[in-house]
Amino acid sequence: EEAAEAAQAQLPGFAVSGAVVGADGRGALAVADDGRVAAVKRVGKRIAVREVTWRTVRATQEGILVETGDRTLGAVMLSRVDVLDIRRLAPRNIGV
Repeated sequence: EEAAEAAQAQLPGFAVSGAVVGADGRGALAVADDGRVAAVKRVGKRIAVREVTWRTVRATQEGILVETGDRTLGAVMLSRVDVLDIRRLAPRNIGV
């Protein structure tokens, strides 16, 4: 809920249809009902959100990694999240 609320608050017109949070609670991915995707990361006591493209989301052995391209935010890791979790969230027209 916290990741979804942060994405909706920080990104104009971003209506969250689903979200997944890494096992350690540090990283999350939120998907809007229009197919947009956002990386969410806890930075100290605050939550940072950046809209990213689907092609920046990839699977690794540790979980899902999102390369935000943002120097401040850096990469966002969703530990112990797998491709099936992401496919459930992704719009059907997105190849994940």
